[in-house]
Amino acid sequence: MKRFRSVLLAPIVFALAMAFAPAAFAGEAQDYVQARHAELTNVLKQPASPARAQRLGALLDSMIDFDSIVDQSLGNNKEGRSAEELKEFHDLLQKLIKRNYERNIQKTLDYTVSYDGEDPGTEGVVVHTKAQKKKADGDTDILSIDYRLHQKDGHWIVFDIVTENSSMVNNYKNQFNKTIRKDGWNGLISKLKHKLAERDSD
Repeated sequence: MKRFRSVLLAPIVFALAMAFAPAAFAGEAQDYVQARHAELTNVLKQPASPARAQRLGALLDSMIDFDSIVDQSLGNNKEGRSAEELKEFHDLLQKLIKRNYERNIQKTLDYTVSYDGEDPGTEGVVVHTKAQKKKADGDTDILSIDYRLHQKDGHWIVFDIVTENSSMVNNYKNQFNKTIRKDGWNGLISKLKHKLAERDSD
């Protein structure tokens, strides 16, 4: 359960890397990430309201390739699943990632991020960043965060986040495989629902 919880915290890191920071070696994909950040910042400065929540959700939908994350994280576990089952899984995972992001982005605004350029990846490009925060004892926490983006429907979109060389998608895939082997498909769906309910009750 602890490992499952840590995997679902990946969007915190995504939020963390959206803090203000100067750009370096900017490329097309990096420009896209920074432009979306500016939009998110403007939305988050507005008072909480249904309209604000709707706008934030729409921005996240446009930034994160949930279809790709579902496809990669399930792997062969998609076989034999009905369209209804896959849609339910997709909706649950998407809600969890977005909910976690929305609740934690405000907590990460005291981090600064350096954008360190982009390189070709096995699919699309990789945008390199480092997130830093001064601690009370004077030390500095530093995290390397790489965003894997590809083109979809004519624009860049994030399909994986690699934190300290740990892939969000691979972590999901490993955890989902273990849960399905132990508890079956219904067990995985129940666990995702439980996680979403926990966040709703916070």
